[in-house]
Amino acid sequence: MNFKIIWSDFSETQLDEIYEYYEKKASLKVATKIVTGIIKESEKLIKASFIGQ
Repeated sequence: MNFKIIWSDFSETQLDEIYEYYEKKASLKVATKIVTGIIKESEKLIKASFIGQ
């Protein structure tokens, strides 16, 4: 069975805000690393769908 992660508009907005915050407070590299990490963590749901909501 194949699964797909669907990001809501709210979650996409939150990711954008997280990125902008860390870009201003730290650096572009840090902001990219944090947001990429969040996205990669969510991809774990594809293989283990019962670990999330």
